[in-house]
Amino acid sequence: MDDMTWYTLALNPEPWAIGPVGYRRSGGKMSAYVGRNAQLDAYKEAVREEIGPGPHPVIEGKVKLVLLFWRNRAEYKTAQSRTHRKHEADLTNMVKATEDALQGLLFVNDRDNNEIQAGIIEQGPDVNPCIIIGVGPSSEIPDIIHSVPNFVWERLDGTQQLTLDVVEPSTIPAHNHTNPAFYSDCPGCAWNKNPF
Repeated sequence: MDDMTWYTLALNPEPWAIGPVGYRRSGGKMSAYVGRNAQLDAYKEAVREEIGPGPHPVIEGKVKLVLLFWRNRAEYKTAQSRTHRKHEADLTNMVKATEDALQGLLFVNDRDNNEIQAGIIEQGPDVNPCIIIGVGPSSEIPDIIHSVPNFVWERLDGTQQLTLDVVEPSTIPAHNHTNPAFYSDCPGCAWNKNPF
C-alpha cells in the first residue's frame, strides 16, 4: 500500500440515505418526487472541506479505496422535543456516502473503484468520531483476489461463477466456521480442504 495517499478526518461519518419522498399535483396529475437529503449533502461538503482544496492527486483509471469509520451515536432532539440517539449505521451506506463525497476530489468517478476495503471500528455515544481514508491506483484485477482460498478457485467452472453443492444442515459439523478463510486453520476439521 505504498502507493496510497492517506487522510484522517475528524468528522462523524454519516450513512447514505434517501431524501424526503412525497407527491405533488402538477398539471392536474399527481407525481411522486424524491428530495435532496440535506444531512447527507452537509456531510459530503464537510468531507470535502476537511480534506481541503488541494491540490490533491486525482486518480484516473482503476481505484483502490480504504475507509475506516469511528461513529459517534449522539443524542439529539426531534422537532417534537423528543430525545433520540442516532441509529447504528451499516457499513455499506457509510461507504457509499463517503465515496460520493470523494468523487471528483480524489478520483474521477466512483464506478472506477474496483477495490474497496472498509470497516466500522467503533460506534457508540462516547466514540470520538473519525474517518481514515486511503486512496491509490488499483490494477485491472484487484489485489484482494489473492485472499480467495484455493478451494474456491477449484470450484469455479468455465464461466467463472461459483458453483456450490447443496449441504443438508444435519451434515454440517458442530464446529462449523462462519468465515471460509479459516477452514484451513482448523486442524482436525474434516472440511479444511472443501467445506462445501
